[in-house]
Amino acid sequence: MKILSLPIRSTLIILIAIAGSSSLACTSIYIGKFQNFSNTQPIVVRATVVIHGESLRSRADYFEEMTVVVTDVIKGDFPYRSFTFFGDTGMSCLRYITREEFQIGSEHLFILQNAEARQPLLVAGESSVRIEGDTIYGRDLFEEYTMPLEELVELVK
Repeated sequence: MKILSLPIRSTLIILIAIAGSSSLACTSIYIGKFQNFSNTQPIVVRATVVIHGESLRSRADYFEEMTVVVTDVIKGDFPYRSFTFFGDTGMSCLRYITREEFQIGSEHLFILQNAEARQPLLVAGESSVRIEGDTIYGRDLFEEYTMPLEELVELVK
């Protein structure tokens, strides 16, 4: 009894290898709330969302990128007054840029991994919190929370 021919076995091995590598492509350890995640990255800025890029083909309210204007550098050195975030497009292992979360005109604290003019919107922890007045609004996995802006800035510096 012949189990599988050599060409079929070879094809199955290749398919298993491809499936296994793509399932491991987005493995990361979640570092936690904004203040914890900011301790692992060099730069934190305060910025306002000014424009969204192209919509994702699968969702009109999700975007490939967004441009923000920096109003303050909280931690580290960042040379740009504005820059672009790129988000997940479905297979990038980044945070999604959504109309609901990143409304035009909304203000946020953002964690950056480098001082480049084009940044990934990180997903290994809470990479941004929304600012309204003197309060920040965050979401650590499924828990929503608020905190005084001044208190968070002091913890992040």
